[in-house]
Amino acid sequence: EQTAAILRNHRPGSTPVGIVTDAGRPGEKIVLTSLDKVLEEEINMTSIVIIGNSTSKIIEGKFITPRGYQI
Repeated sequence: EQTAAILRNHRPGSTPVGIVTDAGRPGEKIVLTSLDKVLEEEINMTSIVIIGNSTSKIIEGKFITPRGYQI
């Protein structure tokens, strides 16, 4: 909770967040959410959490951060 609170001081609540649990293992789970809703999701020791930047978007179920190109 403290980490999410710190991030919300620097990023808007609408910032995209990706959570991958058990990556590459049976039962892999991928969740796309926002910084405001991230604590509603399960995050554990086998989770990877990716916080988007000012240009990140979720488009058609994909987490996109453009790198010098237009979407």
